[in-house]
Amino acid sequence: MPFTSQAFTYPPMGEAWEINPKSPQAAGIVADWPMFASRGMNKLRDLGGRGLDGTFNGGLTWAADAQMGAALTFDGSTGYVAISPPSLTGEMSISCRFNSTTVATSKCMIGDADVTGGTYQYLLLLNHVATYLTLRWSSGGTYTLTGNKVLAANTWYHVLATRVGTTGAWTGTIYVNGVQDNQSATTINPPAQQGVSIGRRGLYSGYYWSGMLADVRLYNFGVPAPIAWQMYSQPWDLYRPVARWWVGFTAGAPSFSPSTLASLGGARSALIEAVKR
Repeated sequence: MPFTSQAFTYPPMGEAWEINPKSPQAAGIVADWPMFASRGMNKLRDLGGRGLDGTFNGGLTWAADAQMGAALTFDGSTGYVAISPPSLTGEMSISCRFNSTTVATSKCMIGDADVTGGTYQYLLLLNHVATYLTLRWSSGGTYTLTGNKVLAANTWYHVLATRVGTTGAWTGTIYVNGVQDNQSATTINPPAQQGVSIGRRGLYSGYYWSGMLADVRLYNFGVPAPIAWQMYSQPWDLYRPVARWWVGFTAGAPSFSPSTLASLGGARSALIEAVKR
């Protein structure tokens, strides 16, 4: 339910949110698909500023998430979201908040892969190796980085997977809940873009996600460890309410009485920040 008063309506879902450019989490962001910004819609809105909205396919349903407000549930057999982000052949990062119904089958949160599944610019997988997270890319050879943390079904986690370096000299890193889980180096270069999907292995019809995803982001650089922790512990720092949702204007400017401001309670800080804009 939105916060309301005589002069202000503050809906926490839907189109009322945008990227906060002052947040450290906004640096280098290519695309951002937070599920709370699309709840109830039949598409996945991109808040990253490039209009890279995702197209729904197959078995997808909306669900509640206590931390992020909303999540998208994938049925594990047909459900995925087709997206078209820019190619990321250099440094990059993937951030995702997830909850899987099972850790017994290999599944893909987000992947850029061809129709055969054999060439891929990046894959973020669960249970490629039983109960662990895996980051992979493949072009004339395959790089595989598997995490160390044993994951459980029906549990919320945050993962950040990064690739840093240059041609022929890359380092992959996986963070789980803000803490580095594993890291390794490789000479294998990522290929050109193949085709990207959230909830399955790119263009390949397989490795369908089973469970919920709440916030998926792509970056064009290797997000450092301090920001990895903030993404896990303070995900809302990336977002701010859009001012156009206010009502109660007088002579072209917002008009709020002291009693109205007091009635807003926890929403007051969001209001004050928006007024500064």
